[in-house]
Amino acid sequence: MSSYVDPTSIKNVRCDSGIEEGSEISIFYDPMICKLVTYGPTRTAALNTMAEALDNYVIRGVTNNISLLRDIVTEPNFVSGNISTKYLPRIYPDGFKGKVLSTKETFNLMSLAAVIYAKKVIRANQFKNVQTIPSKDSELLELVISYDGKDHVCKIQKQGSQFILSIDKEFCTSIDDSFNLNDHVIKARFSENERVTMQLLSKQSNGEISLQYMGTKYNLKVFRKRVHDMLKYMPKKKQVDLSSQILSPMPGIVKSVAVTVGQIVQEGHEICTVEAMKMQNKLVATRMGKVKNINTKVGEQVEEGKVLVELE
Repeated sequence: MSSYVDPTSIKNVRCDSGIEEGSEISIFYDPMICKLVTYGPTRTAALNTMAEALDNYVIRGVTNNISLLRDIVTEPNFVSGNISTKYLPRIYPDGFKGKVLSTKETFNLMSLAAVIYAKKVIRANQFKNVQTIPSKDSELLELVISYDGKDHVCKIQKQGSQFILSIDKEFCTSIDDSFNLNDHVIKARFSENERVTMQLLSKQSNGEISLQYMGTKYNLKVFRKRVHDMLKYMPKKKQVDLSSQILSPMPGIVKSVAVTVGQIVQEGHEICTVEAMKMQNKLVATRMGKVKNINTKVGEQVEEGKVLVELE
């Protein structure tokens, strides 16, 4: 586990866990990370504290279900107590796909990504141990934020201790410069004293920024507009065809292999079964083809992403 910070600094929160930063969560035992408990004078108060705790819970390096839990504790049926053993298939019939952000929440997400990019630009322009006359304001940056298949034009400038920005000429706000780029958890204060908590998961030199907001991870790309305008001349990266490979979806034990080398399989044909967390996952072919290689055997312990079977 690369980073781990539990939210016990928040009032009315208890974490029952034997994990600390640097721990290895073995696949040979129950992989529960923590029993997160919140309490308060009412159910609503306890749920609000739970949402805050999940927003501040830093778990990096291992897969977790914070995104689902964060959505459940604010879902109207769960909040009202309208729950049963069929709750998950009823509320998420197609599986949980992540938090669906409102328009305002989407602008909050893009705004913070723009501020993170602007802070990187300002940091890159600074020189240590050099006496200079600081300017009153930073330069006005014209950016393009790519998110969810759409491009949004953003203008941002630092004025004093705030970043002033607009997106698509329809959303304007300011964000206090109250965090640094090494913070795992960012508690941003927007205009009108609105406070928003996000986690900075990663920031790449190619403009990619990953943020966790309301439990769900969102990937954005932020470029200067002149750079974005040149991207159309870049060659497109070829997509890797995974239809010829059967990958293990999670760490587990191979319980069965239902094919042999040279066998012709049809789309939907069972290839093998992987057991994880006492559940068996049947892996099937996504297209017709001939089995080229079998890279596993029954009883083998496999990691997530391992290529189990290859088709020609």
